[in-house]
Amino acid sequence: MQNRMMTRSRSRNADNQNIIIVPQNGNLNPQQDNRQTIDSDVTEDPDQQSLANQMRAFQKSMLENQRTFQVTRTDTITEKMTQMFSQLNRSTFVDNNTQHEFRNNSGQVGFQNNQGQNSQRVRNSPDVRSDRSDLSLDRPDRIPNVIFNWRIKFSGSADDIAVEDFVYRVNCLTTQSLNGNFDLLSQFANLLFAGPALSFYWRVHRSVDDMNWLVLCRRLKERYSDQRSDREIKSATRRRKQGSYESFDDFLDAMLIIANSLREPMHDSELASEVRHNLKPDLKLELLHVDTPSLEALRKACDRHEEFYRGTKF
Repeated sequence: MQNRMMTRSRSRNADNQNIIIVPQNGNLNPQQDNRQTIDSDVTEDPDQQSLANQMRAFQKSMLENQRTFQVTRTDTITEKMTQMFSQLNRSTFVDNNTQHEFRNNSGQVGFQNNQGQNSQRVRNSPDVRSDRSDLSLDRPDRIPNVIFNWRIKFSGSADDIAVEDFVYRVNCLTTQSLNGNFDLLSQFANLLFAGPALSFYWRVHRSVDDMNWLVLCRRLKERYSDQRSDREIKSATRRRKQGSYESFDDFLDAMLIIANSLREPMHDSELASEVRHNLKPDLKLELLHVDTPSLEALRKACDRHEEFYRGTKF
């Protein structure tokens, strides 16, 4: 029984070995079939499939890196150029700041130097008035114009200003216009006189070896100083009356000339009272109820009256 079963199994194995499996595509090449079997085995292996995917990804990344390298190279060149320009701009900015600071420092130093030079130039300039030098010393031709612009001349006549007032005005104008250079003034003093006083000046000039302003002032006061006392001068102011056709300004000037001869000047209110007392009758009547405590108030009131009179006359 056992022999019979073993015989059957051997026959079955023999039959199986004699069977040839024909693929569907009709390919009877066993090598190709084996290759397909290997590929299928490789494909079906997860580790090998992962390795293949990594290889493909690596190749793809290499291609992308190659393309990126070209772009990156261009970007790198551009970035380097940008950095170079930035450095150039920074260096230029620093240079400009340095130059600006240098110019500022140089400007300050130059300004100080210019100030020193200008001050030195101003001190040495002939147009600067100083105690030691005056512009007029270098430009004597300008002195006649300066003195002429003072608008003051002394003639010594009865209607002229008092000699003391004349000397006072000339002293003030010399201090203001000629920086107190009275030696220079004495060289052109003839321009200050007219009429009889000019003749007197040349007589003094001929008789004095060293002519100067102090000597001239002393001789002028000896000759033209009012020898009257203050009481006599005040009496003269009371006798001086305003004429019928004399304007208030002309009358006031005449009164002031007499009052300036006083050794002790009159107060403004006292002088205003004397002038008002000597006004012509019609003007004095107009101011009967007008308060005039000063010369300024009296002048305004009289000018208003004269303006109204001139307006109604025509």
